[in-house]
Amino acid sequence: MSSLKNLRSLNLNQLPILREILRQESITRAAELLSLSQPAVSNVLKSLRGHFGDDLLTRDGTNMRRTAKGEELLVFLETALAHIESAIKGDAFDPALATGPIRIATVDNVISTFAGPICGILETEAPNLEVQFVIATHNLAGDLKSGAVDIAVTSTEFMDSPAISESLRKELCIHPVGVEPLVCIGRSDDAQLAKGLSLDVYMSRPHASYIVDPDHHHTVERQHIRDVGLSRSTRIATSSNQNLPAIVANSDCLAIVPITLAKTAVSQYPLKIFRPPFDLPDIKWVIAWHERSSANPLFQWSKDAILQCSGELELP
Repeated sequence: MSSLKNLRSLNLNQLPILREILRQESITRAAELLSLSQPAVSNVLKSLRGHFGDDLLTRDGTNMRRTAKGEELLVFLETALAHIESAIKGDAFDPALATGPIRIATVDNVISTFAGPICGILETEAPNLEVQFVIATHNLAGDLKSGAVDIAVTSTEFMDSPAISESLRKELCIHPVGVEPLVCIGRSDDAQLAKGLSLDVYMSRPHASYIVDPDHHHTVERQHIRDVGLSRSTRIATSSNQNLPAIVANSDCLAIVPITLAKTAVSQYPLKIFRPPFDLPDIKWVIAWHERSSANPLFQWSKDAILQCSGELELP
């Protein structure tokens, strides 16, 4: 079949539906997002499987996974449909007409730092756009690949994690946002801390610590403490950085937190900021996204909006 006849045999109205099916790797989720019935979405997938001569999605245990052909098509569809949507709306992307949603995954203290400034940008430039902040999980790279989230604000340490396969890493793009020091917080009325924080005191005390989730404890702080051969006692671990100041204020625990969070916390709780008694690397914040999003003008605008907010971080 010639390329022209092959194109004419394809129902182009099905392509945006296929894009969402492949993004979500789920007929159910795609149907919900498109406000279509599951049978209708299932029929589209069945039709396009026949057209492309490929399953596009295959069963992997309880989940569905894109085939190699599905991966190839998703990259093509993201680029091609972004150009078509832009052409329909006009030559220039107008954020004032954008509705979204744009999903940004990060940790809770970055949400609290960025959400206010982002609201200000939306008010003046994109009043109809919905931005959804969600908590990043250990599967953040996979969420970017699947389209479950559009943009991640995370650390270089997380992006360099061995948990991310080399093939997936090649599909992800990153852009530096800023650098933020880590500091230690303790109670301001703690007599043992009156003269400062020594290494002996730090190691002897119980600690409250951030974890990504119960099964994945990797953080900049934990990794560095292991690397320098230290061992400490963690009394409480939480996936919420925002909760650490309240925990420390109501206990004898110490905690390592980003300096932006610490400065806010000392205005709310009886806490004091201490320099860690050993060298800790700064958090190198980056924006991460999947390569297929690069051609999407809404994504580009959203990325630039996040970069405008980077001044909220403690840059060196």
